[in-house]
Amino acid sequence: LVTYALEGPRGSRCICVNGAAAHLNEPGDLVILATFADMDRAEARDYQPKVVRVDRDNRVIDDESPELPGPILNSIACA
Repeated sequence: LVTYALEGPRGSRCICVNGAAAHLNEPGDLVILATFADMDRAEARDYQPKVVRVDRDNRVIDDESPELPGPILNSIACA
């Protein structure tokens, strides 16, 4: 499902799934959010993705672990 999400009030641990496909989600569903960015090769070489892991109540449990591109993506981005 590809749609968009709106940030909820700070500290509320809520998001609002919007867009045409939003009706496919219900409160309590597990939702994995991913964002995308356009960049040139030079920017991609230095880009460090940010991953934030949360628990069942959307409390941040890890936002420090690095997320590294796999070998295929890394070789494409750095070619």
